[in-house]
Amino acid sequence: MKAVATAMRLPFNRAKIIAEGKWDARGTLGIDRTAPVGLTEVRLTFEIDSTADPKKIKKLVELTERFCVIFQTLANPPKLNIQFKPLPNS
Repeated sequence: MKAVATAMRLPFNRAKIIAEGKWDARGTLGIDRTAPVGLTEVRLTFEIDSTADPKKIKKLVELTERFCVIFQTLANPPKLNIQFKPLPNS
């Protein structure tokens, strides 16, 4: 977000992004086979202290979302590949 704000020449005093996730530990711990493993919801809250116009702040959040590698990876999951290679004998 700071890089985007700098590119936009948007001043802010301080800013914070709070990420919260929802998950069911029973799936990860193998307690309940029907419970999902991993996060089922991710919430981001942007707290921005700035004198900038609210429309510019909204644009900052939109561009931060657009260029955030983690956000985009979660929103558009990559193709996953798994390989198995036996270790050579010593």
